[in-house]
Amino acid sequence: MTPTESALCVAGMMVGFVGSALYSGLETGVYSLNRVRLQVLAHQGLAAARLLRAETERVTTLLSTLLIGNNIMNNLGVAMLGILLESRGVTGWANVIVNTMIVTPVLFVFGETLPKDLFAAYADRLMYRLAGVLRVSRWVFTAAGLVAITEGVGRLVSRGASGPVHPRWRVEALVKEGLGHGLLSDEQTAIVGRVLGLSDKRVVDEMTPWQEVMTVSLKATTDDLWAIADRTGRSRFPVVDEAGDVAGVLNLRDALICERASCPSVSELMGPVEILEGTMPIRRALSTMQAHRMPMAMVVDDDGQPAGLVTIKDLVEPITGELSSW
Repeated sequence: MTPTESALCVAGMMVGFVGSALYSGLETGVYSLNRVRLQVLAHQGLAAARLLRAETERVTTLLSTLLIGNNIMNNLGVAMLGILLESRGVTGWANVIVNTMIVTPVLFVFGETLPKDLFAAYADRLMYRLAGVLRVSRWVFTAAGLVAITEGVGRLVSRGASGPVHPRWRVEALVKEGLGHGLLSDEQTAIVGRVLGLSDKRVVDEMTPWQEVMTVSLKATTDDLWAIADRTGRSRFPVVDEAGDVAGVLNLRDALICERASCPSVSELMGPVEILEGTMPIRRALSTMQAHRMPMAMVVDDDGQPAGLVTIKDLVEPITGELSSW
């Protein structure tokens, strides 16, 4: 082997090992990147941020690109080292053993551990500067057909596995990241967390059980209504008849604004009762009550029997936390 050929092999080996370190670091940088900051910078028009955002949005293609680049560089470095060893008379199994003894610690320390630690610590500095590497690598590997092959194999292997990450989980990750970088306060994070958790809650989880509900008799007198007003600060009550069936809803204020002597009967003052199913998700229940201007609704079970009572306040508190006054 001539000196020129040896120099080319050394250069190829260095390119392979350095390239392997670069792709390993980029992979860690993708996971460590502050996505909130990326979105803000891209929205402000920073070219590197917009380029980086475009590349990271192609999750499958990005991972395929990094995998292909890392493997190509690893094989390049190992192949060049093998040629150099063979030119020095190290052949056969001796070549394989010596190659392994050199490559394993070099790649582990300089091709994996150090670049990954470096990109994990300085992802927000390095990833913007190296966004072009991701773009060019994707173009080259896609044009060569390597990305399509890798993604096809990946789909075959992962067939039947769980689907893509749910947007809600992605938002939760962004919120936690924003908290970690001081972009969101503890209170803001708590509210967002409660909003995201609403999908798992039903009306039955927030209602007041029917056994604890204070009702008004359909035959209640004016004195009865004033007595109720003295005992509680609540204004709306379900009205029940002699059989215990709910006949309507009474707003006690409608009675209190009248003179006792001329106060209409409960049947005249009460309004229709709104009904919600206990299994209804809180979000849909809240939207329904707001759309129909329902301050309170009766919750029924699967048999249509009263199970409880729920108010707008009850449905809002899972988002805002406990409200002392309403």
